[in-house]
Amino acid sequence: MFRCRGGRRPAKAASATIAFACGFNDLSCFNRCFRRRFGLTPTAARGEVRDRAYDASTRGGG
Repeated sequence: MFRCRGGRRPAKAASATIAFACGFNDLSCFNRCFRRRFGLTPTAARGEVRDRAYDASTRGGG
């Protein structure tokens, strides 16, 4: 699951693309497993990463 969350993939890659690349054949199963493991949905995790990147860029850190 860590590889699915933090792997090097295009920022706008669809959740289904990431799920299938990580070996899941069912997107809803991927979403459930991801949420159980990380406590948030893949979409919410992507939002957190995007927010952190924005914060870093506005502070000059990235």
